[in-house]
Amino acid sequence: MTVPAIFSPNFVVGKMQSWNLVIEHQFRTDWVLRAVYVGTEAYHLPTGVDLNPGVYSAGSARLRYPDFAQILSYQSMNTASYNGLEITAEKRFSHGFQFSSNYTWSKSLDAQSLSNLSWTGAIGDPFNLSWNRGISDQNFTNIWSNTFVWQTPSLQRYANKYISLAFGNWEISGIVDFADSGARRSRFRN
Repeated sequence: MTVPAIFSPNFVVGKMQSWNLVIEHQFRTDWVLRAVYVGTEAYHLPTGVDLNPGVYSAGSARLRYPDFAQILSYQSMNTASYNGLEITAEKRFSHGFQFSSNYTWSKSLDAQSLSNLSWTGAIGDPFNLSWNRGISDQNFTNIWSNTFVWQTPSLQRYANKYISLAFGNWEISGIVDFADSGARRSRFRN
């Protein structure tokens, strides 16, 4: 007999603590340099655990509850942590141009990145969750993100009216991202 899923009787709602430290310095009127440390710690995160895993012996697998196959339990026993350094260089809009360059160096740790009971549970050791703790699937060690806006000149004094209307007063903007590790990420989610 298979038990599809159960909630642990001692299930509690997760909790999270966050902290940060910001150092910022403005250069002239339109330049800012910022360094930020960010930390979070989450406790009692939902975790899908098989309560009836096969324990192998010399002969074959033995189950804790031999009358049942898999018993998936939704338990609140996972933890996760994030620590990151964020460095930003920003030129505020002046003289028709602005940009922001952001670099993040971080680490994310957890014991299970997904908490979904439709996932059939491949926790290596459901009896010792700390054995599963390591680099998270959501870990992006290095991320460099850049944005810019450039406003073209109006061209009113250099060209005739039609050229000024066609080629003057445009705004060109862009976003360039680099991530060297972690799962694939996208700006557009389904």
